[in-house]
Amino acid sequence: MNKRYYYQELGISQANLWSELLKYVLPQATEVEFAIGGVNDNLSVRLAEYSDLLVERHVDQIRWNFKQIGVSTFFKFRLAPNLKIFIASINKLGMWIDDLPEDPTFYHDKKKILWTISHSESIFWLLSSEEAQGLNQRGFSLSPIPSPISLDTG
Repeated sequence: MNKRYYYQELGISQANLWSELLKYVLPQATEVEFAIGGVNDNLSVRLAEYSDLLVERHVDQIRWNFKQIGVSTFFKFRLAPNLKIFIASINKLGMWIDDLPEDPTFYHDKKKILWTISHSESIFWLLSSEEAQGLNQRGFSLSPIPSPISLDTG
């Protein structure tokens, strides 16, 4: 089954879709990664209690799958049930700013299955055309990322 990234902005009228999306993604995901701008050794206070689940920390100029001018620090966690409950409690993608890290990215066995841009409430979801069509029938408005734009699916 061929998969590609589908895109949608979750605006104010579609804020509830973040919670719906998590119902699909969290059961599949094995890891989650968050970003904090700049070089940062400290976890967000709200994620500190999950430090035992931290599997990787790295600094990179690549963010949103493109090279940026500055760097960001990325924190990747193993997704245990308690962390999944916490993530599900944040009921809007745009809330992943300020006292929370930004841009949750979900992985299944090292493969990005969903990456986000919190401040614009944008999602990029790796799906088959059948999956996207089914989700669109449930209220999503997912559009395929046009080819020749090639985004990392690894």
